[in-house]
Amino acid sequence: MVHRIFLLSLFLMGVFTVIHIHDVYGCSCAILTNEEALEDSFASFVGIPTKIESSHGYTNRVTFEIEKPIKNIAQDMTEITLTTPSQGPACGYRFENNTRYLVHTHEMENQKYLQTSLCSGNKELGFSFIPLIIDESVLTNYPTSISWYPIILFLIIAGIVTGIIVGIIAYRKKRKAQIIIWLHHK
Repeated sequence: MVHRIFLLSLFLMGVFTVIHIHDVYGCSCAILTNEEALEDSFASFVGIPTKIESSHGYTNRVTFEIEKPIKNIAQDMTEITLTTPSQGPACGYRFENNTRYLVHTHEMENQKYLQTSLCSGNKELGFSFIPLIIDESVLTNYPTSISWYPIILFLIIAGIVTGIIVGIIAYRKKRKAQIIIWLHHK
């Protein structure tokens, strides 16, 4: 019985982890290699969002702390603001605080901000509190979006399930010991 519960819990953890990994968008983009994304961009950098605000409901303005300028960004520049559509179906890129990104932007006519989208080839590079150790090879061989959230979710669920299983086993052993003691007293 415990074996079945354990296998069922592993199966459910796998299902919940897989479900959480992928976001679904209505936007359709050509898949770009890292080299193509860099070549097609007007400006590229590695940075961390410090401010995300909605503007007119259709676009988000995102301010980044620049950690590493890569293309068309001055070496002494520390901050940049860009826009992205606010929704995934409109090809908006969803940036999260405390996360580091490789960002590729495009210059839009009649706009004072650079713009980026799901189709720009941006990459999530991990948590911002982990020191940035990066060289130019990140542009050619960095894997696509790495997210630690499914791994953390898996570990939390695994801990809960393990605790439940250990509790069930301990309860059954205690109950069995009580029955044996009760039978000996009769």
